[in-house]
Amino acid sequence: LGMNARVGLVPYKGYSFEDALVISKSFANKLSSDHSYTYGQQFDHEIKGGLNHYKSLFPTQFTKKQLELLDEDGVIKPGVTIHPNDPLILATRPRVFSSTTSQLGKLSRAMKQSRHDSSKLWDGENPGVVTDVAKTKKGVKVVIKTINPTMIGDKVVFRSGQKGVVSTIIDDGQMPRTLD
Repeated sequence: LGMNARVGLVPYKGYSFEDALVISKSFANKLSSDHSYTYGQQFDHEIKGGLNHYKSLFPTQFTKKQLELLDEDGVIKPGVTIHPNDPLILATRPRVFSSTTSQLGKLSRAMKQSRHDSSKLWDGENPGVVTDVAKTKKGVKVVIKTINPTMIGDKVVFRSGQKGVVSTIIDDGQMPRTLD
């Protein structure tokens, strides 16, 4: 990999298949990788967007700090750092009722006009940065860049062909008590 690291290679029950790796936290951070994610939403006669429209229906869904990251169309602004469960695109869609309920006429007019939350949220584990927002007549697309560190369960292959799955990440200088 071109990195100077000390790695513990632990064979699984004496076999050379799916060996376990023990790496340090600093080496896990060196092996981090860039990822780009795209989220999109199509708007039509059923799905509606907009910050004021959304806040009128769901006033307590998000905090004031989260809503400040959005423009008046309910879309995240470019250059903003987002965290897990932050809203990217606010949208609502009509509530769907079963045919038996609507045939019986048991729904009030207010109930028929109620809407569901159809917003797109950041579901990544790490913070990300919004790099691009593209708005069209039919919808919007948001591109997010994030840096993900090496996690337990990631696979690593060495130049000499040894490969393994990261089973433990330890703080530098400390040995793990047990290996999973």
